Amino acid sequence: MRRSTKRRMLQVLSPYGNWSHPRGMQVVDRKSAENMRKAFGGAISKLCGKRLPIYIGHPDDKMSAKNKLPKPVGFILQILPTEGGIAVETEYPETTYSEIISGKYEGLSARWEMSQIDEDTYTPIRLISAGLTNTPNIPGSGKILSADTHGGKACNLTESLARAKQSSQSCRSVLLSARRCLAKARENSASIKEAGIRARMQMRASKCGAHSKETITPAELSQMALERSRALAEPYSRSFAILRREYNCN
Repeated sequence: MRRSTKRRMLQVLSPYGNWSHPRGMQVVDRKSAENMRKAFGGAISKLCGKRLPIYIGHPDDKMSAKNKLPKPVGFILQILPTEGGIAVETEYPETTYSEIISGKYEGLSARWEMSQIDEDTYTPIRLISAGLTNTPNIPGSGKILSADTHGGKACNLTESLARAKQSSQSCRSVLLSARRCLAKARENSASIKEAGIRARMQMRASKCGAHSKETITPAELSQMALERSRALAEPYSRSFAILRREYNCN
């Protein structure tokens, strides 16, 4: 069987954020990623063989239709919105693939159609092409998230992305559960602490005849409230009011 000369990668096209542009500021977010994915066609485009060209730089930028473009060095097969940015599944011939892996080209600069939000702010709505470059306008573009390292056998990068997303969701679920447990532990700790303070207050009061307003002087009540306030980190006025009701002091 003839070995495939095409190698695939999953790369960052652009992290989410606000990025400078000659026309102003370009806002890249999840919504713009979804818009570009829909404009590209998603899974249907892959079945139909639709793909977007990748050049060295941007030879197609502001070119006349009469000019002949150089041959693309790769293609974008899918646009994939992720939690942190826009990823693309790319395909390269062996030579270009090796150059990217070796670090000859570190950036993947997007050329996209934009929609104006206000006077000098825009958002991308349709991807046109991409260019391999070492001076991308958006930092982090071109970063390799996954690569075909199976001797020419294309790996399922979409599944890799799905597994990464599932792992991220599992981590968030564990973290949320841990936070809930911590909150419950703090609540229980506060209840236990308050019960301990209450017991000490009652023991102290019992020495003078607990719950008798004749034996609990204002000075003693004030001192007990101060101790309770410090121990429970609650306002002194609240501690005083609680003890005043408990010992029936007017």
